[in-house]
Amino acid sequence: LFFINEKKYNNFKECLILTLESIKTKNLIFFVDDIVFINKINFDIAAELDTKSTILSLRLHPNLKRSYTANKKIKPPNFTQYRKDDELIKFAWYEQECEWSCPWSVDGHVLSLSEVYYIAKNSNFFAPNSFEGVFFNFNYLAKNKTGICFEESKVFNLTINKVQNENSNKSGNISVSYLLEKWDKNLAINYSDFKGFKSESTHEVKAISFTKRNL
Repeated sequence: LFFINEKKYNNFKECLILTLESIKTKNLIFFVDDIVFINKINFDIAAELDTKSTILSLRLHPNLKRSYTANKKIKPPNFTQYRKDDELIKFAWYEQECEWSCPWSVDGHVLSLSEVYYIAKNSNFFAPNSFEGVFFNFNYLAKNKTGICFEESKVFNLTINKVQNENSNKSGNISVSYLLEKWDKNLAINYSDFKGFKSESTHEVKAISFTKRNL
């Protein structure tokens, strides 16, 4: 588990590349700051996956009905069982639009470390959003990969606010100062509220409550 701390480096790209060079596994998975785990997952599945031929998404699932970021309804692709006796199902990337055509997401997709490193070294970006954006220039690397997901998503993006200025993505409007005030009072978002949550979009704006945090 690595936390990318840009303050120790000259810029985000340098920080990311040095972090990638320190990873010893063949696969990796990114999580951004608004990701919430809602169902248990055995990460051995991610470790053993052949990411040269597959990309596993922890947030996609067959019951997605809309794209929050695109502000439109979406249809799922066709699914078949990936392997006998497990909960994974497979689909074709790019068969449907929006999230179903975004194999390179940094929101809980299991990717090939060597491919991510190659893309990072050969691209210009300044922060996580522009980093994710450069992957679209390398879609040919994912063209023949099989998409895999679970019957129920393992994570979703709790989009209660926006703390970057690289794009104008939709979000909720809970202020950073309000959250910091709660944190200073020894409170944290009560993520247990979302255990087993049935998401209809990869991004959701939901009401939050707070709980005492363990110091």
